[in-house]
Amino acid sequence: MSLDPFNDDPFLILGLPEYVLEHEITRKWKQLVFSTHPDKNNGSTKNVQLTQIYNNAKERAIEQLPRKKWLRELYHTERRDPEKDLKDAEEARIRYEARYLHQEKEKEEKAARLREQEGFKKYCDELFEKTRAREQKEQEERERRKQAALARKHRKKWTGEKFQDLEMLVREFVEQHVTLEEKTFLSCQGIKKAFVEQHTIQDLDEGFFFRKFKSELAKKHDTTKWKNHTFRGRKGYKGISLV
Repeated sequence: MSLDPFNDDPFLILGLPEYVLEHEITRKWKQLVFSTHPDKNNGSTKNVQLTQIYNNAKERAIEQLPRKKWLRELYHTERRDPEKDLKDAEEARIRYEARYLHQEKEKEEKAARLREQEGFKKYCDELFEKTRAREQKEQEERERRKQAALARKHRKKWTGEKFQDLEMLVREFVEQHVTLEEKTFLSCQGIKKAFVEQHTIQDLDEGFFFRKFKSELAKKHDTTKWKNHTFRGRKGYKGISLV
């Protein structure tokens, strides 16, 4: 059960029997506060908290005195031993205070663990975001360089009358000699060989040739899908056929 010194029995917290008078409450309160007052103990959190608890217990104990009148009358009737009652009350106070301080220590340790876990989780989240942002930036930079390199390569390599003529020959070759048929297959090398034999070209730029071949074939057959194949036989293939 959790202890709440600001609502629990103030006489238990002060270590006094419930039949004491106001001056006895004040005297005991002064003793307790003297040992825990922040001015006497460098203002530690523990002593500040205990001082607040004793101050609150003193005020609540004095407020309850009118309701404890019957206890004082009973004390005088039964001739109780005040020294024994004070001793028992003080022992109860010490046990209560020890349990309360242990409870607060556990709360602080739990809070510290939670802060540590939250801090580690935050660190991991930040590290993940930084890593992802860096990888995305690196990927974008690689793609930019790749596109720039391709653009430079194409501008440098595929310009001039030679490639204009080759583009025209590829267009005519596709229009006149290439169709799509079911269950046929012709490899890229087969297409290249047929083109070279027809036009007697010795030094064919394969990159430019296949790029233009794909473009012209897509114009002729709008459902054309360009995909590299590995030849494993004719059955079941849908491919390119030369007329």
